[in-house]
Amino acid sequence: MSEKLPFFDEEVLYEVIVSTVDDTKQPNAAPMGVRYSNGQLILQPYLTSTTYQNLLTNKEAVINVTTSPELFVKAALFQEEFNAEDFLTSLVSSAPFLKACAHSFIVVRVSSFSIDDLKARFLCEIVRVDLSEFRPRLYTRAFSSLIEILIHATRVLAFQRDKDKESEVSRLLELIDYHQKIIGRVTSKNSMYQILMRKINSKINQVRV
Repeated sequence: MSEKLPFFDEEVLYEVIVSTVDDTKQPNAAPMGVRYSNGQLILQPYLTSTTYQNLLTNKEAVINVTTSPELFVKAALFQEEFNAEDFLTSLVSSAPFLKACAHSFIVVRVSSFSIDDLKARFLCEIVRVDLSEFRPRLYTRAFSSLIEILIHATRVLAFQRDKDKESEVSRLLELIDYHQKIIGRVTSKNSMYQILMRKINSKINQVRV
């Protein structure tokens, strides 16, 4: 695609939800940073992730473009809450897209990939774009802090059994606390953001017991 991709600036890391499918057609959705560069999208999943394995297997993905806090939390920490009805299939890809993003997604196909330390780097050609109903929300610090909390929380859950990572886990928990305080300052106790924050805390505490 030679024309500019709507809503995307060159070489800016955007947080999206990437959906893929494995060789048994089992769908997966995961939050991930994506960059738009020279007409392609760049995905860099961890080598241990389901997204990496699925991209290796099927070479296709859907970039679900959303500003829904609920979707990000669900995809990051509560995959078990997704069911088959949450995904729809496209005529141009084996990878599904989220029903909630039925008109705010980008279908991509892997053109090349490389491995760098803990991550892979997939260069993806753009197959189809439907951003006809995507409308950015008004900016709130609560959303950006929620995304930071999710990034740190997934690492806490990955590292918490590793004694060599205890200092890193402590640092991540401090960062989570910092961003929780921001959310507490800019939203009310019964806001969606604080409800999601409490759900994330419960997940972390259950695993760390």
